[in-house]
Amino acid sequence: MNKLPSPEEQSKALLLDKVDPFEFYSEEKKEWLPAESNKWELAVMEKFTWIKQLQSNTPVGGEYAPRDYAIMNDDEKILQQDFNQIKNKGDRLRREIAFANTGDVMTNITNATVIEDYPTKFTWRDLFLKLCFEQMLQYFPQH
Repeated sequence: MNKLPSPEEQSKALLLDKVDPFEFYSEEKKEWLPAESNKWELAVMEKFTWIKQLQSNTPVGGEYAPRDYAIMNDDEKILQQDFNQIKNKGDRLRREIAFANTGDVMTNITNATVIEDYPTKFTWRDLFLKLCFEQMLQYFPQH
C-alpha cells in the first residue's frame, strides 16, 4: 500500500529538489562557495524556474540583476498577502489603503528616507540563499 511521506519528509524533499543548497558549502572550511562563482546563477535558474523563464523571455539589453528578482519575489509575496487580507476582511482594507493614499496625505510628506532592501551589489549567491531560506520557512512544518 502506498503511504504518503510525513510533512517533514515532504518539506526536506522540496528543499533539496533539483539543487541542494548545501552542495555549495564546505564543511571543512566552514564557508560558502565565493559569490563571484557562476555556479550560483546556474543554481538559481535550475531551482527557481520562474526566474529562468523570465530571463529567457527578456530582450537582450533588458536583463535583470539578482536584486531585481529579489524585489519581484517580495512584491509577489506582498500582493498575495494583501489579497488574502482583502479576501478575509471584505473591502474594508481596500478602503483604508485608498484613504491613506489620498492627495491630502501625500502633500503633508516633507521628508522621505529611501531604504533599499537589496543593494546593487546583491549577488546570485545572495539571491539563491534568500529564496532557499524563504522556501524553507514557507514549507517546513511550523511545529
